[in-house]
Amino acid sequence: MSTETQTFPCTPAQYAAMQALAAQNGLTITGDSGVASKLGVTIAYSYDDPNLTLTLVRREFFDPSADEIEANLAAMVAKVTAS
Repeated sequence: MSTETQTFPCTPAQYAAMQALAAQNGLTITGDSGVASKLGVTIAYSYDDPNLTLTLVRREFFDPSADEIEANLAAMVAKVTAS
């Protein structure tokens, strides 16, 4: 399983939007760093303006591939940082 860290440029307003989008998708991201889990997928996150860092920590064997999960995380971040 790939556990590469993904780092994205992200302003404070974009990070707040990312937290809201994550909550809509069932992931609770509070504060500037921590761990969030949903349905057997666990990610670690860290926000240090101007960077958001996400790492896939764990996934259940029956979940999508690590690459697919990482691509979905990147797409979620892209939604809020595209503007």
